[in-house]
Amino acid sequence: MPFLAMLDIPNLYKLTNDPIYHNLLWSSIPHKIPIDIPKFEEKQGEDLGTHITTYHLWCVYNSMVDDTIQLHLFPYTLIGNVAK
Repeated sequence: MPFLAMLDIPNLYKLTNDPIYHNLLWSSIPHKIPIDIPKFEEKQGEDLGTHITTYHLWCVYNSMVDDTIQLHLFPYTLIGNVAK
């Protein structure tokens, strides 16, 4: 968490430790990971900031605008050593 420590987020403890509750009015969380979801492996020339932007735009394009769904799917975009 060294990167998170650098961020100036007032409630970092709450953001990282509170459970995320799903409201029934929100769209459903997919049960299968889409094939075309952007992947990040931290290869030479890949940038995490660009990946996050690409992932966010991919979610919006696929009508996944709910933050809970985006947070639920994001770890599946990380592959290789980055996933560890």
